[in-house]
Amino acid sequence: MPHLNVSRRNLMQATALGAGAAVALTDQAIAAPKGKSAIVIGSGFGGAVAAFRLGQAGFSTTVLERGDIGEVTETKGEGLSVLNAAGLGGGSSLGTFSLAQPRRAEWQDAYPAEVSYDLMDSTYWPRARKNLGAKVSKAKGGWREDVAAFSGGQADIPFSSTGLDQTYLAWAQATGNVALLANHEVTEIHEMANGFEVRCHDKTFRADYLFMAAGAVHTTSLLVTAREQGWLPKLRAAAGQGFGNNGDFFLARLNVRHDAGDDVALYDDGNPFAKAAMTLAPAKLPAWAGRAAAHVVTSMAPERGEIRFNRETSSASVYWPYGVMETKGEKAAQDLATRLWWEAGGRKGKLLSGLPSYDREAGLGAATTWHPLGGMVMGQSTDFSGRSLDYANLYCVDGSVLPGTSSLGSPALIITANAERCLDLFLAQHA
Repeated sequence: MPHLNVSRRNLMQATALGAGAAVALTDQAIAAPKGKSAIVIGSGFGGAVAAFRLGQAGFSTTVLERGDIGEVTETKGEGLSVLNAAGLGGGSSLGTFSLAQPRRAEWQDAYPAEVSYDLMDSTYWPRARKNLGAKVSKAKGGWREDVAAFSGGQADIPFSSTGLDQTYLAWAQATGNVALLANHEVTEIHEMANGFEVRCHDKTFRADYLFMAAGAVHTTSLLVTAREQGWLPKLRAAAGQGFGNNGDFFLARLNVRHDAGDDVALYDDGNPFAKAAMTLAPAKLPAWAGRAAAHVVTSMAPERGEIRFNRETSSASVYWPYGVMETKGEKAAQDLATRLWWEAGGRKGKLLSGLPSYDREAGLGAATTWHPLGGMVMGQSTDFSGRSLDYANLYCVDGSVLPGTSSLGSPALIITANAERCLDLFLAQHA
């Protein structure tokens, strides 16, 4: 089977919206009254929610964001590379993102009863979709035709092209209680008698409460490093465990018959390895690739890695102990791609139509993940409000608390909704 020679850079590019003028940066942190100050590390889906809700409740809040304008960075781990968004608004600054809601069965397979499907369905997913400016796609063209030919079910996907800079971050700034500091990469976190000290190279910030929202890899790496360096010595050994790649698997479909149209989800409930879903991916394929489409498969893959501390480098990174085709997630994705090609074209004699390519050298397949989840998992390292089980004033409100999977739904939607839930619980006690 031929492979599409796509560069990793091309696969990582999405339509850059940037962190627009709706967010004005301040030069310094806001003065903090005792007992009502907070630091938020990261300004993506979880961090933006925390910034707004804390500012709205009167907390003097400083948001520390390592980037500026949205860009994709790659963090190379052992066995897996992670693609991250850096910049104000996190992944929302890179273009359109899915707001697909998980289905009940998959949610209840992976998520604890303390985060009930009914509560999320009735309150937090609708709130998140509304605040993220949800729109409904109207799928058409070849992708819908191909999905219809497949035996799996299908569903249109609500999506948003509204960045957090236009919603949560702008609202946070409007409270007058929030300072948004771009280009502030956190290097150290230390416990204090009544709060935390956070260092960004030559700058130091202190606050009563600390909200971690730097993404699963960076949040967990900062905390694991702080534990191993003796800065947060009480942090338990479970911190760093339960890391998952959401079953991510990227592929290009070559020689597609029609333009893909808008987004639609294909559910593969009968997959022999793991339940899976497939959607269009927000990646640009080079013009010379001709008529091709990029897709991402996610699955209910059971495999988990960890984020480990390396004493030689004095830093923590992803450890993914699986080789090629050693995970159910990778097997499920290849099986889905092959059966889709056969049902949509192969069995009709169109053998070259929709050929799947997942060349790892091009950054395809399971070589990378866009959706790192876990590391500070609820019920293991944090409670079900995101509060650390070891530090009462430390909260995680991003993908690090999720159990390694988005249950075939949108990580953006789940992280936003769960952050709203966590902030509701926090403010009920502390506002």
